[in-house]
Amino acid sequence: MTERQTKRQAERQKLYEGKAKILYASDDPAVLVSYFKDDATAFNAQKRGQIADKGRINCAIAPISSKSWQPRAFPPIGSRPLAIAKCTSKP
Repeated sequence: MTERQTKRQAERQKLYEGKAKILYASDDPAVLVSYFKDDATAFNAQKRGQIADKGRINCAIAPISSKSWQPRAFPPIGSRPLAIAKCTSKP
């Protein structure tokens, strides 16, 4: 990630961070920015590591595997940005 991209990422409000991705707010309140991480865990998080390009590949697969996500054009953030429509999940 370039210095400019890192700075832009740091300026966004982090809303959620899980094992595989980080969700950030965007300028549009109806859109979130999802950043997929290269982190990997195994054996109930007893083993941790990173897999090269895992985040980039997950970013490419996510819109295909989840038709409810409506990707929108968004300025790139590193090599794995994904703009998704904000929604409310139902239990």
